[in-house]
Amino acid sequence: VQFHPETDLTVHGSQFISNFLFKIAGLEANYTLDDRHQTAIQEIRDTVGDRDVLLFVSGGVDSTITALLMAEAKLSGAVHAVHVDHGMMRHNESEVVEVALKAAGIDLDLVRDPDFFMNASTDIRGTKSKTLKETTDPEEKRAIIGDAFIQLRNREIERLGLDADTTVLAMGTLRPDLIESASELASGNAKVIKTHHNDTPLVRELRKRGQVIEPLKELHKDEVREL
Repeated sequence: VQFHPETDLTVHGSQFISNFLFKIAGLEANYTLDDRHQTAIQEIRDTVGDRDVLLFVSGGVDSTITALLMAEAKLSGAVHAVHVDHGMMRHNESEVVEVALKAAGIDLDLVRDPDFFMNASTDIRGTKSKTLKETTDPEEKRAIIGDAFIQLRNREIERLGLDADTTVLAMGTLRPDLIESASELASGNAKVIKTHHNDTPLVRELRKRGQVIEPLKELHKDEVREL
């Protein structure tokens, strides 16, 4: 059973949450997005240090806010923002994204490589998957796309002359992504609802190596929009 009291569609959902937090758990309403904003900036500085950063920016709110936070953190290392046209964009969407992000002060590299993604495959529980263009299974598609981005990360690091062993991958991962993917960052008991592209086994391996920064991982979509 899935129950989402935090959504607008759930009748009295906010009251459910309020009753639990304040009447049962005894917490105080002292959390603000200003706190989260400053916490995110400090987390970026503490995690990244003087290392270089690679960030894939889709143009959506999550990756865009992440890119703006990386810029705001004023890191000593370089931040490389890359937008990938993977062949599944709307007509002229990549051009619109490029113009919009540059207007926001984000210096963006545009990479076009639909063939790379369409022909990508991955290992799923010890079995090689079909290519992305061949499979019709949604879970398999998500796994292929997620791992393809990590493979592309390796290629872009080489193209940009960065160090693969130190460069940090910045991602706009949200709390629901981790919950639905049953990430240990969210719970040790959760069951997979669906695998998100930012929580595949290859991403988890990078996390273990300390080469991932996800400053939005405690937030939900509405909080990111407000931020």
